[in-house]
Amino acid sequence: MTGMDLINIAKETIKFTKEYIKKNNSSISAAKVFGYERLRDIEEDRYYKENIYGGYYKLDYDMPLCNHKECMSDSHLGFAKGITYDGVPFEAELTQHDKTKTLCVMMPAIFYSSPIKVDLEKEYKEDSNIIEIPGVEEYDVSILDIGMLDKGVEDDISVIIKYVDFLIEHEILSFLSNLYNGTVMYRVDELGNELVKILISLEDEEGVLAYTNLSFNRKEISKTEIKVVK
Repeated sequence: MTGMDLINIAKETIKFTKEYIKKNNSSISAAKVFGYERLRDIEEDRYYKENIYGGYYKLDYDMPLCNHKECMSDSHLGFAKGITYDGVPFEAELTQHDKTKTLCVMMPAIFYSSPIKVDLEKEYKEDSNIIEIPGVEEYDVSILDIGMLDKGVEDDISVIIKYVDFLIEHEILSFLSNLYNGTVMYRVDELGNELVKILISLEDEEGVLAYTNLSFNRKEISKTEIKVVK
């Protein structure tokens, strides 16, 4: 059973429990478990969206402390900020350099190389649909990680696949074919949070490779604009 399976079970449990409260006219204390002040608010679902973003939602990691102002230029198409339903915060940036459009995602470092790295790399390379995009770092004009400590580039394909799969499974990213791409770099922000910087080529001179489901804003994202994703 995967983490997403557990999340979906929890969501369904909440759904059925709320239905039970409504059908059986349960006490207000039961309603308050879900962030409602009155029983009729469950019928109206008035506070549900608000509480997803606040009341009972808990982060498992600190939100990355990113740059949004220094080196800002016309290459920067916008920023986005979000939280996955399993408690992983992230920031994203969309950039355009010539014909290359790139998605940059900053998130906590949650995957690491296996002790049996050599065997795993051989296995992943044989089965992998990850392709390398020449010059993806060369065309990187993202600014989210400016001022952060550079801790190098990940060369373990099994780890890169895990991060790319994470973005896909949480519906942050979708590829148009079974050929994926991705580059992972390590950063440490001013708060000491260990982060990864994931670069995905969305478009190049060959055409569109992938797209993102995030909405981007050129100004700094406020707390109320944080998106909760799958």
